[in-house]
Amino acid sequence: MMIEADVSLGEDDKTPIMAHPPITYSDLSLTEFLKAVLNSRKGIKLDFKTAAVIEPSLKILKGEVKSHEHTSPPIWLNADILLGPCESVLVSCDAVDAHIFLSLCTKFFPSATLSVGWTTGIFPSNDDYYEWPMVHSMRDLLANVTQPVTFAVRAKMVGKSMEQMLWLLSLSDTYTLTIWSGILDYPEIKDLVTLHNKVGDKKRIFYDLPPYQLAKILKELKLLA
Repeated sequence: MMIEADVSLGEDDKTPIMAHPPITYSDLSLTEFLKAVLNSRKGIKLDFKTAAVIEPSLKILKGEVKSHEHTSPPIWLNADILLGPCESVLVSCDAVDAHIFLSLCTKFFPSATLSVGWTTGIFPSNDDYYEWPMVHSMRDLLANVTQPVTFAVRAKMVGKSMEQMLWLLSLSDTYTLTIWSGILDYPEIKDLVTLHNKVGDKKRIFYDLPPYQLAKILKELKLLA
């Protein structure tokens, strides 16, 4: 349904490129990426890795969308705007400035879905989860947001965070969950199935999982023969 990619600033600190920190170079610019994706039938999900890359990226996105008005794809704008259970020496655990992200996204794309999450590092432990202060802070940040919101939740942390995720969904009918996973994560599939079954409206839960993990949950849900 969606094509997701990470957006960072290039080494010249001016050009948005498709790269995940600590990599600061790429052979694919945001402009080139958008031209290709806008000619597909997929939605666009941009994951901003720093606050500085957001405004120049949204200006480029606005221009490209305007020049492809006949396509009108769904647009999701993502960033980790709060500190989560993150301990990493390989990448920064710093969150993207929430106020910059929310204000710029609302200004440039007031109808886009805001995909917001918490920093989690590369290799979370089995004891990590989204604690109540983390989800309460997210609620407070979104108090005045009127556009659709999806919470980006790491699959490995679903089991210990079940109550918190269901509570977030209860705050607004426009809130959804996007369950994502790293390719080297090993989430408990039974936890994902339990959450799926607890969410009444199945349109309020999305999955961004590696193929082998997606196949497992689809099989458990009897959606894959």
